[in-house]
Amino acid sequence: MDPNISVAVALGAFFVWALLIGSRLVRLRAEVPAALAKVDAEARRLRDLVPTLEQTARAHLGHERETLDALTAAHEAAQASAATAPDAFADGRSLSARAGAQDQLSSALNRLLAAAEAHPELKQDQALQQLARELNTGEDRLSSARRSYDQAVTTYNAALQAFPAVMFAGMLGFRPAAPLE
Repeated sequence: MDPNISVAVALGAFFVWALLIGSRLVRLRAEVPAALAKVDAEARRLRDLVPTLEQTARAHLGHERETLDALTAAHEAAQASAATAPDAFADGRSLSARAGAQDQLSSALNRLLAAAEAHPELKQDQALQQLARELNTGEDRLSSARRSYDQAVTTYNAALQAFPAVMFAGMLGFRPAAPLE
């Protein structure tokens, strides 16, 4: 066999192999922001329920001022942190801050719901019960979206570090993504 043909076949095989690796990395990289968008959508859905819940509870829980103020502050912090565009490929501090603000909001919501459970009037309020169910469902969906995001990040980052992709990833501009947790 002609040596030039052997070299051409070897180079062609190398380029096909590199293209397959690059394509896989591109696909995995695209899954990360898509998963982050799902996290943001679920967090937004939860944040949108807060004003209605707060209004319903304020009518009955005027004496729980500290709990209501904590909810308001946590809601404002979550809204402010959500105003910045998330970047999964940044250093991760902004994502951690967003997750922390959302966790504080969830904690404040749970405290409010616990206070509402102790109140007979609110316990019977159908609107509050419906909001509580929606919040629980939303918390579950947010938790699931966070797990999906972290799994997408783990898969992508592992692919970047695995041989043979590790030889090409840096040269092609691929960089690790930041997990939420």
